[in-house]
Amino acid sequence: MSNKPSAGLSPTMLSNSFKALGPDDPALKSIEVGFTRLYSTMTSIYKAREKNAANPLKTELANAKATADYTGKVSVPALNTAQQSNDNAKAIIKGLQAEINAPLARNGAHAAETRSLLRELKHTERKDFLTNAVKGNDIEALAAVFAAPAYLSGIDQMAADHFRAQYHRNNNAQVLDRIEHIKGAVQLLNNAGQIFSGECGKIIHPKGLERARKLEQAAQEASNA
Repeated sequence: MSNKPSAGLSPTMLSNSFKALGPDDPALKSIEVGFTRLYSTMTSIYKAREKNAANPLKTELANAKATADYTGKVSVPALNTAQQSNDNAKAIIKGLQAEINAPLARNGAHAAETRSLLRELKHTERKDFLTNAVKGNDIEALAAVFAAPAYLSGIDQMAADHFRAQYHRNNNAQVLDRIEHIKGAVQLLNNAGQIFSGECGKIIHPKGLERARKLEQAAQEASNA
């Protein structure tokens, strides 16, 4: 049995993210709190298992039960902390996305007219119009499209997403990069949560105690023989 938590639980998993965004990024610092809680809790569980196993006054079954009880007690708060860390990071992502989309969310005075014009264009003409609007950073034209359902401009949602992404690459590359790094860190914490839950499950799961129960029963039968 390992007495050292998996590397996937270590806050060092965020090293590359911190290098990219800096040591004070609030989203990464929140996720780091989740990692630290999972890692320290897993460490305490392993130490408790070691301590219980070394107790000569208790049976293997009693020691296994004690470890399982302790694991159940400390694992849920740790997972709750990790979930809160994830929620905080996702809220920051949502705020960043709202911030960069704000200029495209307004519906200008000529929006309906612009959408009507687009619907009348041929597919290639419509594509050229939007491509030029992105290149020229024509916020009014782009907002007319993005502030309403895509079909009102004669395009599908996939095309709308494509041109929106192009606009953001031209105008918000740094913010997009930050969002992607935060999303990556969120996924790493999700993975850590799965590793943590899996390891705790092995300790708490009744099947993990079955061997100890059988050994104790066999020992009792042998002593009574």
